[in-house]
Amino acid sequence: MRNFLFLFAIVILFTSESCSDKSHVYQYNNYFTSAEIDSIMFDAVMIMGRRPKNTTREASLLPEHRPYYTNLVNDFSLKHIATNNDSIYYYFMLRPARNHTGWVNRGVGGYFSLNEEKRISGFVEVFNTPIMPKEEILHVGTELFEEMVKTGNIDKYLYRKEMIEWPDQRTEYDKSINEWVYIAD
Repeated sequence: MRNFLFLFAIVILFTSESCSDKSHVYQYNNYFTSAEIDSIMFDAVMIMGRRPKNTTREASLLPEHRPYYTNLVNDFSLKHIATNNDSIYYYFMLRPARNHTGWVNRGVGGYFSLNEEKRISGFVEVFNTPIMPKEEILHVGTELFEEMVKTGNIDKYLYRKEMIEWPDQRTEYDKSINEWVYIAD
């Protein structure tokens, strides 16, 4: 009987832990095929990624730059995606960032909508994490992502520099150009 209770307790423990792990809910294959997510990631990287050298924002979107962005996609990693069933998809991904030690990562989260061809038609970055170790980015980013999915914003975390580098008192996201810009004092 004692062995049975011990085994029963272990089964309950593993079952409850697996049920509390929500990461499977946020996987892209719950919403998109692999081909669709490849297309979405390409669109997102064209918006978020570094532009090719010596190109303007407008010129960077020309077809001749597709190979550049195709290579750049490999530097981004989609970690979570979810929808509010109102045609808005929330995302959290790792992206390359540069600091004094070279290329590292930061987390970025936001939302987008899709047109009939499942191409991004609206894209917003809601937050960028500071550069930090990958495990910390994943922990902080997941917390911010879940808040964004639950409430539609991350207002309760704003100005917590240990979690959010942008937005802050000096920067905001400009949806018209899809970039972070400085706010005039």
